[in-house]
Amino acid sequence: MVIGAAALLLGAPASGTTGGTTVFSAAGTALDISLDADAGDFGPCAVAVAGAQAGSALQGEGVFLVSGGSIDFANSSVCVGGPISLRYSVVAASVSPPSATLTVEVTESDDPSTPVGTTGTITINEATQRIDVSIGSRSGGFGPAHTTYSGFIDTRADVRLSSVTGASAAMHYAGAGTAVDVDPNEADGFFGSCTVAAAGTAVQTQSGPVTDGGGSYGASGGSSSGGLSTCVGGEGLFSFDVATGSTDGETTATLGVTVTETATPTTPTGTPGTIGLQEPPHRVDVAIGTHSGGFGPDRTLYFGFIDTRGKVAIGNVAFDSDGDGVPDGDDNCPEVPNPDQRDTDGDGVGDECDPDPGSTPGHVTGGGTLDTQERQNFGLNARRGSQGTRGHVNFVDRAANVHLNGTVTSIVVIGNVAILRGHGTASGTAVTFRLEVEDHGEPGRADTLKLQLSNGYTAAGTLARGGNIQVRGS
Repeated sequence: MVIGAAALLLGAPASGTTGGTTVFSAAGTALDISLDADAGDFGPCAVAVAGAQAGSALQGEGVFLVSGGSIDFANSSVCVGGPISLRYSVVAASVSPPSATLTVEVTESDDPSTPVGTTGTITINEATQRIDVSIGSRSGGFGPAHTTYSGFIDTRADVRLSSVTGASAAMHYAGAGTAVDVDPNEADGFFGSCTVAAAGTAVQTQSGPVTDGGGSYGASGGSSSGGLSTCVGGEGLFSFDVATGSTDGETTATLGVTVTETATPTTPTGTPGTIGLQEPPHRVDVAIGTHSGGFGPDRTLYFGFIDTRGKVAIGNVAFDSDGDGVPDGDDNCPEVPNPDQRDTDGDGVGDECDPDPGSTPGHVTGGGTLDTQERQNFGLNARRGSQGTRGHVNFVDRAANVHLNGTVTSIVVIGNVAILRGHGTASGTAVTFRLEVEDHGEPGRADTLKLQLSNGYTAAGTLARGGNIQVRGS
């Protein structure tokens, strides 16, 4: 389900409570900010992942990019392993707020050593703002938050993990890019590397969209004249929130971002910008303050010396936890199948989830034996009239040692079908019950009965000779 072509994503921030639909996003960048005109620098790396989970429904995707560096570090990165561009799907999620472990499976790869089908894990922690990636032989750590390692690796992480209630659909986006100078001419110097990562979600609810997202950007100055970078605007290190955006939920997203933390005085907190994501052709375009850059499409060599990588994953999912064909956000009973969405008392809670669903006018009587091996016996008489709902149900299954003595509190008559609900005792233990009977006319041998008790007991069958059920409406 697409939330809508060019649908506005701006909405209330996601809640941190438990239950409902779990949404997650994480984006991280790592960059060599040292300057060694003779040796060059290590290549950058970036990760982005986002998705949502509701019951058994899970959808999430992400990307992981590793670039080689300059001169002496042509195949070395601040992440472990050589250059690679990966796209992956989230196939399992173990969530225990404030952290989650995502199991991922590679769906696109440009390196034979990490082929399609390779599995790995991404661990995210919202409290520490930390991302750890391990996919095949590739790995990397981002954060916590903004951290400088060993005096020369600037790493940033943005992690979001929350729960949204009443979700009917969710959209996710994850995009990253890296760019490095691969010109081996030491005499001319080299341009600095740059990298970006952005990830987030938009969840559709009955009250509107709920959005969350963020990321980071980094550009180092090189040893060339003026300390130029492969991106426009020179050195820049900052993190951002996604404030607005539009997407088709499938291939494109345009994000309005605002700088939230910065190590660059010329790009202060509050600086606005935009990030465009396209999949295909796996293109990321950035314009934030005086900084701008294009990454991709996919892996591209510009001007014979700028090796740029871009990778994007955009997707959406409609949630239907009980599989009844009604999206959770529109379902008045999302955990129990009720395709008819019947709500007899009109309180917004479907009958199948409502302990007191109300009644319709009607009268239901019957008795006999079910045509089953256990030969269960029953008798019932219930009415909804001017004096309210009243009635009793008795059911005996000697083989299972079950004897229900129940009081009817709700009658719902739908044509020749009646659903009775109530409470009572079963072999001395308090229970609630749901009894559905169907009247197929005389002589009654085709009439059916289905019984469910709150203790887990169930029985169903067609009446044996001599039994009868009569269902009458108003």
